[in-house]
Amino acid sequence: MRYDFTETERAKGALWSLDPGADRETWVRVAMAAKAAGLDFNAFHEWSAEAGNYRNEADCRSVWQSIKRGGIGAATLFHEARAAGWTDDGETPTKRPQSRQERPQQPEAGKPPPHDPRALWDACEHATAAHPYIIKKLGLPDGMRVYHGPLTIASTACDGALVLPCRKLNGELSSVQFITQNGQKLFLPRCNLQHDGCVIIGGPLKPEDIAYIAEGIG
Repeated sequence: MRYDFTETERAKGALWSLDPGADRETWVRVAMAAKAAGLDFNAFHEWSAEAGNYRNEADCRSVWQSIKRGGIGAATLFHEARAAGWTDDGETPTKRPQSRQERPQQPEAGKPPPHDPRALWDACEHATAAHPYIIKKLGLPDGMRVYHGPLTIASTACDGALVLPCRKLNGELSSVQFITQNGQKLFLPRCNLQHDGCVIIGGPLKPEDIAYIAEGIG
């Protein structure tokens, strides 16, 4: 039997293998399946915000809150994900499907992300146990930082957000995750995690060391 958090990560992997920029009917259908699979609004909104035709958080929340029990179930999410190339091993496809409704853009081959994760991380201050999200989760501030500035992601202000380092297993910083004071989780745009990327607190992993795997900072 799978643990609940494993099922949640499995559903999240299936969701992220799908195209959030699909037509609205398909998008709503995926939302219904994601909710049936036990995902919360933050997971759905974070995925939706990657689409070129993303409207705003209010639109996502309106759709999410309108979903009732019954009808489309969790099996639909996994069926659609497998059709998109997802496999039931906890990993998303190496290449996500191309959005069919992305805003017209010129080719951006080789264009770097709009924000340098290392420079942003270095500019953040060290987190303390007084941060509202840490208090809410009864967690510890070790290895985390707090961002102060004008940055917005998916129309959400990041000022005051907790910042978590997303590193490769060798310790190299590849992105950062923001957790706002109300718990919304955001990643830097166009700054994709590597296949071995994850939130690592305490430096690079070494073969002779003990690694503790946890779900969330709590």
